[in-house]
Order: sequence, then C-alpha cells, then structure tokens
Amino acid sequence: MRKIILFIQRSVHALKQNEDPSKPGNIKIVIGLFLSCLLGLGIVLAFYLKHYTAHWGLSGTFYEDRSFYKYISSGISKAINFTNYSEMNGQIPPENFSARWQGYLLIPQDDRYTFFLTADDGAKLFIDGQCLIDEWQDNDSTEFTTALLLKKGKHALRIDYYNHWGKAVLKLFWMHDGQRKTLVPAHYFRNE
Repeated sequence: MRKIILFIQRSVHALKQNEDPSKPGNIKIVIGLFLSCLLGLGIVLAFYLKHYTAHWGLSGTFYEDRSFYKYISSGISKAINFTNYSEMNGQIPPENFSARWQGYLLIPQDDRYTFFLTADDGAKLFIDGQCLIDEWQDNDSTEFTTALLLKKGKHALRIDYYNHWGKAVLKLFWMHDGQRKTLVPAHYFRNE
C-alpha cells in the first residue's frame, strides 16, 4: 500500500510539472494513477468485506457422543443447511455425534416469525434462552415448526443436534411478513 501511495505522489508531482495531460508521457502517468487508485480501492474493499463478513455465521461445537461430552472440534457455520455429517465438520464420525450452534439471529423488523427446523435425528431450537422446539429423539428427516413474535434486533440463538445413525440432516428455514419459506441467510447469523 505504501508503494502505491508513493507512486501516486510521484505521478501527481510529474503531472504538475508537465501541465498537459494529453502528452504521450503524461497519458501513461494518468493511466498509472487511475490503475493505482483502483488497486487501492480494491484492497480497502477486500479488507472491509473480510472484516464485515467475519462475524457472519454461528459458532458450532462438535462432540463424539450424543451428550455433548467428548469434544472433537469447533468452527463457524455460515448457514444451517446440512444433508450429511461431512458438511457439518470433517472431523466428526458419521454416527453417534452431537453438535451445538450458538450465536445471534438478526431480526430485520418487528413481526411474527415462523421457524422450520428439519432434523434427522434429534434437535432443539432456543431463541433468547427459550426452548421453542424440543424433539430430542431419533427421527427420520422430519420438519418441526414454531412461531413467535420477535422485535427487530439481535436475539440469542442456539441449536442442539445429535445424529444416532444414518443420514445427518439439519436445516433451519424461516418465514415472516407474508414472505415464502426460505433458508435463513448467513448474513442474519452473528457469532459474536
């Protein structure tokens, strides 16, 4: 970045000495200035986007049993949309594991929200510490639903999950304000 700034300063100084920007030598300087500005803008934008999106997603913790006891690993999940265990975390076994995702859900407006949690096997959904879905038993891929009024802003979210055997499915959808049912987008999840 320092080299770009130095190049721009030298180019501006050269243009001030040769006031006609249409001269062949000055056109190269003008193009160089323009490209340097674009590069600098790209660097700033990339840094901003990386910082801005770094907190998207939920913190996931994975365990080698169904009781959240034998820790395996943790990471950030950008969405809750899993159709097998390897999508959740590459280090968990295919059967007899549990996971807990925690963070915040950003609610865009005051409204009644319906949540659809699909799980194979057991799952629980908590919002603001209240257990809204409690289906802690072996299931084939089944959709569970709950609805509640939520105010605009940040709400604590926790999802507990276990897979006994077979497929490991977990998906979180929502619907509000007359809109159709959609997967909760990553930018509505925060991990801090």
